Amino acid sequence: MSKRQLSRRQFLKGTGAGLASLALGGASSGSLLAQGGPLQFYGWDFQPDTIRQHLDNYTAQSGTPVELHIIPNVGYSTGIQTKILGGVHMDVYYNFKYNSTRFYNAGWARRMDDLPGAEEAMGEMFASSVPSYTTPEGQLISMPYFSAVHALHYNERMLSASGFDAPPQTKQDLYDQCAQLKADGVDTPYLAYWVKEFCEEYLQVYLLSEGITPFAPNGEPAFADDAKTADVFEWWQAMFQDGMTSPTMLTDQPGEQMTAMQNGDAAFYVLHHYFLKLMNAGGGPEVEHLRIADRMPGSDGMTFQMGEVVQMSDGPNVDRSWDLVKFYTWKDAAGERSVHKSWAAAAALGAPYPDFFDDPEVQANYGDFYDFEQIKGMFENNSDVVQARNQPWYSEFQTHVGDEIQRMLQGNLAPAETVTSLADKVLELRDQYS
Repeated sequence: MSKRQLSRRQFLKGTGAGLASLALGGASSGSLLAQGGPLQFYGWDFQPDTIRQHLDNYTAQSGTPVELHIIPNVGYSTGIQTKILGGVHMDVYYNFKYNSTRFYNAGWARRMDDLPGAEEAMGEMFASSVPSYTTPEGQLISMPYFSAVHALHYNERMLSASGFDAPPQTKQDLYDQCAQLKADGVDTPYLAYWVKEFCEEYLQVYLLSEGITPFAPNGEPAFADDAKTADVFEWWQAMFQDGMTSPTMLTDQPGEQMTAMQNGDAAFYVLHHYFLKLMNAGGGPEVEHLRIADRMPGSDGMTFQMGEVVQMSDGPNVDRSWDLVKFYTWKDAAGERSVHKSWAAAAALGAPYPDFFDDPEVQANYGDFYDFEQIKGMFENNSDVVQARNQPWYSEFQTHVGDEIQRMLQGNLAPAETVTSLADKVLELRDQYS
């Protein structure tokens, strides 16, 4: 990294609180004008009309008006940071989890564990989910916009036709079933969203499924010390190189992949659990045969629990902002998880609260093709959020993972070299941010 870039990062860390006091509610004329006026809410462009309805519902409940600002999902991180540095006032905003600690450290996001109801909210979450929203020291710095688990979706009829009475239990099983399906005429047995931006999520899925600890509590790259990591990478490369996937897998989009599953052109799909609802909603000759496996293929069977977050700024509007955050990410004034229920109806997005999956309204909105005890169990007992993803260096590591994994899949980097490259990048970034 250049000295210019490093000095800029150190500047942000050293002056973040000062910048935040100007941009997010300090002594600037903009923040003074914002005090007592409408709350400023920033989000990305997934169903903005639904976001607007949620905010209108909050206003009807609380009497507090809220102005909604939408930034495109692609480039959202850069867009919101540019606005903050430019002095734009915002009270509550969506964020990607891997940005949450960086924004907190810079003074752009306020901790929430000292606010009324925070301890109760965390106490209602799955224990496995709490680290998504806290620092390693236990400070609550975000709340859940939505949660999901990566799931192995499979076509039960196609597996049976190729002689398999159950989904694969190990990665070798998965490779072997794909090879048989391909021999039986299925062009692309296995699908996953391996574009550069998402490779990092699959890194967590595949490591966790083999019982590999991705990171030590201090952020050390523990995966590099486990010999199974290279084995995982060899399997990953073989799946692509041996044609068990689409030849355009590194750029294919979910819409194309869902269509392939719906039409029976593929038998396996690994992506967030809510894709089962999306595929059923889209229709097709095979949707009635689509299922979710109880575990991810691997010696341990664990999967990756992900989700994005809501953060809030400090400043004169803290009480009202926290009230909005609680409404949007926890409960409304009636004690209902109304916003999470709405997202369940819209797209089967999840919430990290056990009672959410027990709610008849949620179950009706998800659809009867889900096994709710199964999904709940995956959240509660069979998934990990990988808390290192909260670290301020992680967004740069995510970019590096996408570059290196795709190089490996294309045969331009050996699996063992990929392990070394990823580990070295973690150490480099941790040093730069220390």
